[in-house]
Amino acid sequence: MAKSYKLEDGNYIDSKGIVHSRKKLNTVLDSKIGYTVLENGFNINNIKENGRYGIFNASGTLPSGYSTSDNNVIIDCIMWSSLYGRQILHDVRTERTYVRNINNGTWRSWTQYTTQ
Repeated sequence: MAKSYKLEDGNYIDSKGIVHSRKKLNTVLDSKIGYTVLENGFNINNIKENGRYGIFNASGTLPSGYSTSDNNVIIDCIMWSSLYGRQILHDVRTERTYVRNINNGTWRSWTQYTTQ
């Protein structure tokens, strides 16, 4: 299991030596990270803006078999409008990928795209 360690400045460093900051939605992407790290336990149902987001212990509607604790995911969000779009969930621990769409404001079920 990958571990992260809290640094004095409040950021976290992972087992690969990559520093991650704790940022909220609508913040500017940190070019060193490549994605916005959302607060611990962030509800993925609320991600409705184009971008890439990292979340520890994500909450909301997760793929079958996931709990709201002990998960580490990256979400790619592609929105066509506020009512239509797609989320792609990358599980960084298992390397599995899931996809779901939002249609007329309602999130559909997750479909597993890859297995590892």
